[in-house]
Amino acid sequence: HSPMLWFHLACPVRLSSPKQSICQAGAFADLDDATYRKTVKPAHTSFAIVRYDESTDSTILLCRPSTGRSHQIRLHLQFTGHSIVTDAKYGGQSAMASSPQLPVPLCDNNDDNHDDETRKMEQDYCHSTALQQRAEGESIVDFIKKTCIHCVTSGGGGGTDNDDRAIVDFQRQSQGIWLHSLKYTMTDVHGKRVSYETKPPSWAL
Repeated sequence: HSPMLWFHLACPVRLSSPKQSICQAGAFADLDDATYRKTVKPAHTSFAIVRYDESTDSTILLCRPSTGRSHQIRLHLQFTGHSIVTDAKYGGQSAMASSPQLPVPLCDNNDDNHDDETRKMEQDYCHSTALQQRAEGESIVDFIKKTCIHCVTSGGGGGTDNDDRAIVDFQRQSQGIWLHSLKYTMTDVHGKRVSYETKPPSWAL
């Protein structure tokens, strides 16, 4: 493997709307000195490319924040013009949950007409589909079609013409944003440095 190249970004951030918990990154040249000193904090994040997926024009990144500001990684990615795909708050695409063209999620469907046995079958189907692993060489779109319950049940799981529909359905059902924590280090109440680390998810390998 070739050595991983890192992009280092030092860009200040601030909490611009405390009530809505919205932050910003930038130079903040429009702020007066007192406000700048009170609200603007230095922030530094390093980024490296893990893999680029041409079919969705998306990239998996490894992010290393050197400071721990609120929403720092999300803000810095937005500042570079490459927001997290599902992070609508900071420049990403909306999950489009209100779109009338999208179906009622199978796994969240509490239809009173479904008996317990039918619900159990649906849940088993949901779980078995969602636990499938991404095959070597399989594109992210094909993986979504295979594992997104709502893509399969809504007809978005077959044919290249349904690629966009599959991605939209998947985004709609994704909980949270596509940001996975690999390692977290902190100082506990006794002053000891403690780290928590997990393995990279299969889709990031």
